[in-house]
Parts: sequence; C-alpha cells; structure tokens
Amino acid sequence: MIKFLLSFFFLSFVLEGLIIPTSQSTFVKSVDGNSVTLGNNIGQKGQNAIVIRQINGMNYLMAYLQLEGGNQAKIIDSDPLGGNPLANIKPIVKIGDTVKSAFLYNKIMIIAPNKRAYEAAKNELGFATFIKPNLFVTYLKGNAPSSSDYKNFAKMVGIGLFAIVKNNILSLYDPITQENIAQVKIKYNNDKSSYPFYSNLTR
Repeated sequence: MIKFLLSFFFLSFVLEGLIIPTSQSTFVKSVDGNSVTLGNNIGQKGQNAIVIRQINGMNYLMAYLQLEGGNQAKIIDSDPLGGNPLANIKPIVKIGDTVKSAFLYNKIMIIAPNKRAYEAAKNELGFATFIKPNLFVTYLKGNAPSSSDYKNFAKMVGIGLFAIVKNNILSLYDPITQENIAQVKIKYNNDKSSYPFYSNLTR
C-alpha cells in the first residue's frame, strides 16, 4: 500500500473577469453507488474534489469526485494514485470522509498556440504556480493531446488546471472532470502557431 500524505495549500485567485475557485472543505453525508451527498455546497458544477480519509494518523487520497451542483457530487475516479494501491480499503468513499474541492487549482499549465498567446494568458492569470509545457510536449511525443492525455499527465505531474488559449478565448480546463470551469476573452497578436502548442521545445 502506498501512503499518500496530503500536505498542500489551497489558494484563491480573483482575476479580471475570471475567478479561479477557492478550495472549500466538507464531509461525505451519504453515498449511493457513485452518487455522493455532501454536507454542504463547496463549489460550482464541473469542479473536481478529493476524498480524504485518515488511517493510522495518515491522510489518504481515496477518490476524485466531480461536483454536480448544490451538495451533490459523483465519484469519477476510485484509483487516484494509479495501480489501485488502496484496493483493500473498502468502501473507497464512506460517510464522514473529508472532501476538499478545487484540488491543486493553484498549479496551472498554459496551453497556447504561440508565445504571444502564452504571455497574454500568463498576464491574465496573474499569481499562480505555472508548470512549463515542455514536459507535456515530450510526454505527447509530438501528438496533439487528448482528454485522457490531459488527465493522465495532470495526475502524474500534479496539475490542477490547464489554461487553454484558442481563438482569443482563455479557458480553465479541469483535466480530472474534463470540464471547462471558466473562460474569458483575451487579446494577443496572432502569430505563427506551434504544434502541438507553444513551448521552449516547439517555438
């Protein structure tokens, strides 16, 4: 069994016309199959949330949820660490487990067609921890990313959001739920596009 000690900080960022959600905490009130009722509303529909359980003094990441609006959520990933290291712990989600929304939303990777678009997105996002896209380009081996690529890479590296720029729109994409949670128009001078997107390896 792999122990996954959670020690992270959840930050709130308010942007001009764009809000990166604040992490909020609650508990599991009830579970019916993959449907979960939470103690209270902790975020907007489409955001991710994580289920945490304390076992022998250690915090374990048990599952990913997708918020469904109000105090409703659904289990979307019961193998958050890969390889099912918590398979012998049942149930994966139970009444009383801690739930935190907007997991790692302060860790952002910008996916943009060129340098000007990248810099415009970075200026719009302001204070955040930016993960350079070079490693993602290498991971993709020159291919355009699929939704599963975004999700698997985000889990591997620890990315909460992808800031995707296309046609002068900046979208905040949650790779776990595979939902756009916010978007805003941005201005930048169009330039030659890099494939599959701008990075120090593809500029």
